[in-house]
Amino acid sequence: MTVGTSNASLSFNYYNQVSAALSTQVPADATPLSTGNEATASYVSLGQTGTVAVAATAVKAWVDAGSTLTYGARTAGTTTDQRWLLLNDTAASYTVTLANRALTPTYYHQIRPTVTLSGATRNNP
Repeated sequence: MTVGTSNASLSFNYYNQVSAALSTQVPADATPLSTGNEATASYVSLGQTGTVAVAATAVKAWVDAGSTLTYGARTAGTTTDQRWLLLNDTAASYTVTLANRALTPTYYHQIRPTVTLSGATRNNP
């Protein structure tokens, strides 16, 4: 290739990407995740790290094949009184491939109850 009066060489980076479907699920008796209570998924696209909020409806993202996609252990709606979390409160990581591109971890809803005891005391059983 000639540029002006000098020769120049060009190089290009090609990325093998997969169209991944990212969503979440909950046990059958639980309310699905929704706006304001999404999980965060981190992924690599064109060699750059990206994040996306994911709820029950699938979100499509172009992800570099062979890279790792990770869902956060807890959702955005987690508070001191209730939380939505993955099993063992640990992030879920997947290697993205053409065969492994529909990535749907299960989030569990837990509520911290307030327990009030009345009647018996330490001095009055």
